[in-house]
Amino acid sequence: MHEFAREEGVVRRSVVLAVGLAVVLLAAAVLLAGRLIPTASTSLPPAPGVLMVDDLRSDPGNSPDEIVVLGVVGGISVERQRFGLIDPREVEACGTVDCAEFILPVAWDGGMPAVYELVLVTGRVQESAEGLVLAASKVVTQ
Repeated sequence: MHEFAREEGVVRRSVVLAVGLAVVLLAAAVLLAGRLIPTASTSLPPAPGVLMVDDLRSDPGNSPDEIVVLGVVGGISVERQRFGLIDPREVEACGTVDCAEFILPVAWDGGMPAVYELVLVTGRVQESAEGLVLAASKVVTQ
């Protein structure tokens, strides 16, 4: 019986250690997830000449000139060579890319940025069969 009590104590310590480790891993995952979501300050305007995604939502303009747009990648389609760009203020307010009211489609034939990456996209707004699209000539991760 004494042997059984000793084994029970070992099992109990193992369970306590496993639960403690699970709590630490969960806390680390939550902290890491918070670091993956960009926290671009909405109180500061972008650099002069840089548009936010929502600026194009309200006035897409069909300017032949190149523009520079700051946004967060909300999704990618490698097959179609496109990704969706979301206003950083919207991502900051919502905490995720899943609740965006407006996603700017970007046509890009280079390497695709990752979802949640903050990027500066240089390109021209063009009309496509699916509506307006930003045809990118340059994509820079911030």
